[in-house]
Amino acid sequence: MIVIWKVSEYDGKTEKAEYERCLSKRAHAYLKQMLKKVYGIEKTDMWYGENGKPSLRGIKGVEFNLTHCDGLIGLVMGEKPAGIDAEKVRPLCMAAVRKTCAETEVERILASGKKDEMFFRYFTLKEAYGKAVGVGLSYPLKEVTFELASGKITCNRDGYCFKQYVIDNEYIVSVCYQVENNQRQKGKKTAKA
Repeated sequence: MIVIWKVSEYDGKTEKAEYERCLSKRAHAYLKQMLKKVYGIEKTDMWYGENGKPSLRGIKGVEFNLTHCDGLIGLVMGEKPAGIDAEKVRPLCMAAVRKTCAETEVERILASGKKDEMFFRYFTLKEAYGKAVGVGLSYPLKEVTFELASGKITCNRDGYCFKQYVIDNEYIVSVCYQVENNQRQKGKKTAKA
């Protein structure tokens, strides 16, 4: 299950850090509402893995992940590990592109008519993958590569599928979820994480 909420954007009247704290609190409140609605879980005892991936202490079979950015909150929930990332499209920073993207991805970004959007499409996929496997962005980002063609997303990592949404031509939301062997995307290459 994927749920996305549009929320008030940063207005510049408060400190950005305070806005971020409020977004985080709101995201967790939405999570608690959805856990109760979907799974009947009323009391949540959260704990965080080594790299910050949240889970519910003592509850098996309920996986989730949250994201938030300026104006948007996202949640993915299910029985298998999953990750979600959302970003508001901003002007392209070539240093970020070169730091996070493989050379083939850089070439596709630079050839795109929407370079800013294309970068965030790749970046959110990489972060969603990192969140699904529980490492966040603390992995060699250039080694996990994606191809975006004809509405399909392929990755050089087996066992995960991806979805991506462009919202209001302003936000990119990417979701990564673990799948069984017989559900894997066609055209994926096998490699170790």
